[in-house]
Amino acid sequence: MACTRGGFLAVFILLCVVAHADQQETFHEELLVRPLADGNLFAHLQFTSAIQFNPQNTSLNHFSLFPKPVAQAIQKFGTEHVQLTFTQGRWHENHWGAPLLDAPSGVQLIASFLPSRDAKSEWKSLIHALSGMFCASIDVLDETKSVEPQYSYSDLLRQNSKLEQEKERDQQLQWQEELMNDLESKMTERGESVEGEWKKMQNLPQSSKTFAMNRERISKQRESSPPSRLFYGEMPEEAVCTENLTPWSKLLPCRSESGLGRLLHSLPLYDSLYHSMGVTMRYSLPDHCNSVETCDSVTLELIQTLGVVFRTEEMEEIDIAKLYSEPALSGCVLSNDNSFVYVQMPAEGDITVSPATGEQIENSPLIRHKLSSVSPLALKITQNTDVNARKRMKQTMSRSPVIVSRSSLGNGEENGGILMQIRNPTEEKVVLSYIEFLPWHFPIYFHSLRVFLNGQPIGLASIASKWKFSPGEDHAAPSVLEIEFELPAMATVEFTYRHDQAFLQWTEHPPDAHRGSDIASACVTVKYPNKPESLRVTGIDWTPRVNQTKVMESPYEYRLYTEGLLVLLPTPDFSMPYNVITLTCTMFAIVFTTTINVLTRRFSYLTEGGEYSSGRLSMFLYRKVRDFLTK
Repeated sequence: MACTRGGFLAVFILLCVVAHADQQETFHEELLVRPLADGNLFAHLQFTSAIQFNPQNTSLNHFSLFPKPVAQAIQKFGTEHVQLTFTQGRWHENHWGAPLLDAPSGVQLIASFLPSRDAKSEWKSLIHALSGMFCASIDVLDETKSVEPQYSYSDLLRQNSKLEQEKERDQQLQWQEELMNDLESKMTERGESVEGEWKKMQNLPQSSKTFAMNRERISKQRESSPPSRLFYGEMPEEAVCTENLTPWSKLLPCRSESGLGRLLHSLPLYDSLYHSMGVTMRYSLPDHCNSVETCDSVTLELIQTLGVVFRTEEMEEIDIAKLYSEPALSGCVLSNDNSFVYVQMPAEGDITVSPATGEQIENSPLIRHKLSSVSPLALKITQNTDVNARKRMKQTMSRSPVIVSRSSLGNGEENGGILMQIRNPTEEKVVLSYIEFLPWHFPIYFHSLRVFLNGQPIGLASIASKWKFSPGEDHAAPSVLEIEFELPAMATVEFTYRHDQAFLQWTEHPPDAHRGSDIASACVTVKYPNKPESLRVTGIDWTPRVNQTKVMESPYEYRLYTEGLLVLLPTPDFSMPYNVITLTCTMFAIVFTTTINVLTRRFSYLTEGGEYSSGRLSMFLYRKVRDFLTK
């Protein structure tokens, strides 16, 4: 019997060894510290858990460092890239420079799916899984709050998917030519009755012709184009709190008990000027592979980021660990000596770092300090609080290639408009894609779209190479506006359009209806053939641990988000339902209590001298009057 048990144990151990033979797990933790021009400090935590395996022969069931719930969700829903952010506040570029990872205020979710999956149904299942995983209301990201980008976020798709998109765009151009030929043939058949309309169309400007053809093309495209595999959703009204941080920290191998995870104290994190917490789940493929499903070796990565701007404008010496309410910095035991702290030194400004034992990264403004789980590091930064020193630092800080802003137009609660402004302060032209979507109760008048270049009105086709207009549907889909264009050097472009503000039913209003309705932030993507040197320390692959030569030579998309808008909707008089409910409840309480009192109360009669007696004043007066009248 003992031999049998020993044999089963040996077989079990052998199976476990075979299951882990093709799997290699790693964990890295990094902290980036950047002094800002206004005296505040930006600290960015980044934890990377990775597992390398063969998707053809290995099924992910056994893990040592990688969190099992994440791997199960990725495999079950067939996702290729997932990005989830929880942001509180807004990044102020005028004082803080270019953001490392910009994100809109609230909750943002982006996901791309494998070609073999039904992306639309998997998207619905994914948002429910992430909602329970991170204790957030992500499950409300239904069709009314999510869109399918066509020109933005294309870097989240693999190379083969990009080729498919290019084929679709070429097919769209062929559709335009076919539509024009069909239109000419129909007019020839109908004769002179339609000749006038054809002449009118010939006299229209090129932008109007293209818009008319584009409208017909969109209706035809919906019928024959394949479904999208990229989805984007945003909830600007979602609040970020500790209940999101707790499940986020439990995905770390050392949790919040060791390493840089000990810095995850909710009080200093949320009592800050800016707070952005993110999760990125993606596949990393070797150069010879183009698809996850056909590759023989892939790496599944979970990248957890947490960026905070601390209030340090009045502090000369800044202790990094004490900002997180910790005595010192230390590394996680399970990171295998892959715990580092980086200090991004500004080009100008009196900034000193102690201890001065850091390693200067080649061709980079970063200074690296290695962390150990045995000997903690007390990292301190000394800054000059002089006004002139901060001005010099502000003049030389890295900035975004474009400056974006958005504002609401109009007055009243019936209709309004939106003005989007994008300015290129550089001396080089840039390629941009701009996307924004409005809830279904803000229907857009697409014919009212106006484009201004340096203050002069121009046609959309004069500046844009591709665009997509998707009108909203009541209770079904938002209105989407997406444009890809080229912005000249030292130029400013403005997009403005009008929209309606629908009158909702009183049950469809948010809890605080008089506060207004939130409109999600617009996204502007700057597309580069390779990553520019001025944006070296930006993006998810900023760390020197990644091959920076390959990163700098690869195509790069830099994203910026505008302000979220708050628009007042026409609201009913909520006091009337309140008054009706209050009066009804009061009358119901009076009638109900009186009826119950009559039905359940027992009466008894008291007699004094052969008469019924009562202690009430009315009965006393009644007896006195009766006795007086009978005399």
